[in-house]
Amino acid sequence: MVPSPFGRGAYVVGLMSGTSTDGVDAALIRLEGAWPRPELTVVHWLTAEFPEEMRDRLLATYPPHEFGIEKLSKLNVDLGEFYAATVLRCLEEAGVAADEVLAVGSRGITIGHFPANGSGAVPHRIEIAEPAIIAERTGIDVVSNHGARDQAVGGMGVLSSTAYVDWMLFGNETKSYAIQNFGGIGNVGYVRAGGPLEDVRAFDTGPGNVFIDMAAADATSGRLKFDRDGELARQGRVCQQIIDEILDHPFFSTPPPRSTGRELFGLEMYDSIRKRASDQGLDHTDLVATMTSLTVQAVALTYERFVEPLGPVDEVVVVGGGAYNPALLDALRGVLEGTVVTVHDEYGIPSAIREAVTFAVGTARSMHGLPTGHPGVTGATRSVVLGSFTPGRFHWKQALFR
Repeated sequence: MVPSPFGRGAYVVGLMSGTSTDGVDAALIRLEGAWPRPELTVVHWLTAEFPEEMRDRLLATYPPHEFGIEKLSKLNVDLGEFYAATVLRCLEEAGVAADEVLAVGSRGITIGHFPANGSGAVPHRIEIAEPAIIAERTGIDVVSNHGARDQAVGGMGVLSSTAYVDWMLFGNETKSYAIQNFGGIGNVGYVRAGGPLEDVRAFDTGPGNVFIDMAAADATSGRLKFDRDGELARQGRVCQQIIDEILDHPFFSTPPPRSTGRELFGLEMYDSIRKRASDQGLDHTDLVATMTSLTVQAVALTYERFVEPLGPVDEVVVVGGGAYNPALLDALRGVLEGTVVTVHDEYGIPSAIREAVTFAVGTARSMHGLPTGHPGVTGATRSVVLGSFTPGRFHWKQALFR
């Protein structure tokens, strides 16, 4: 059985806010059974959108902006308060008391991610949303900053927990899956039929929704933050020349392990794309259509170069906000002709919160002293227990690793 300080099974809350920086997803899950594949139930979930002024401050932390240290310190605290309030709201709506929860797994906002990607440089990253405030306001133990420990052993600091949960949910003897996430940045996890956890591979595919969101905001003078139902993309025409120029970037030929973020696929690159689109005579909906096509062509190129050599892809399961964009899904099916494309909702876990669920599972393993780090995914020298522990008020004296 899953060990816990309060009997059979365990409640865990996972918090996730990705590179789209639109809000925080909270997922309350219950785990029962034994590792490595306990039974997972999503008890309740919600998405708390950031207030406009908070989102503006978050976006101002990304290049090419310069952000003062005092503003950054204040933002870290404000995000901690927002995350804590989100946890309490999720528990209240679920009717679960805070002292019943094993831990909160917080994936704060990554405002700087600088992987080595084969360059030999020292990888580094910074994540904010103060865990001490989450622990104090909720009383619950918090595991945060999961990626730092992986980087400490030479990894990229991302995707370890994702790869584990991909295998936990989709590992089987007969079918090979590609779990394709479309958050701000896109990433894929490949689970080969009959393969052990050690065979799972995961890496970033390039831009996810980030450029689509920016183009949608331009097309609507800021009224929309994303292309709702893919309506804007369907009105535009695709400029393949711009896509080909972007796909010529060295990132797309860099073999895994690899990861990326807004440091590369962010405002600076988008401004260059927007200027190129203007020079080509594209209108705003053309740019949305082109960015949508870019996102899926980056996926197809990644699969051709780095996934298909690992084995067949019987089914692509889409997660993240992009799973709710019909134009994106249709375009993906177009470039992956003959491959079944589904969404994670069809497997009982909503696509919108799959990453929050992932961090909840990874946090449960960390609380039980179990490693979730995956050297084959991140390039780390060994598998490690992920995250930093911040004690709450309820259970830490009974922590299983004491």
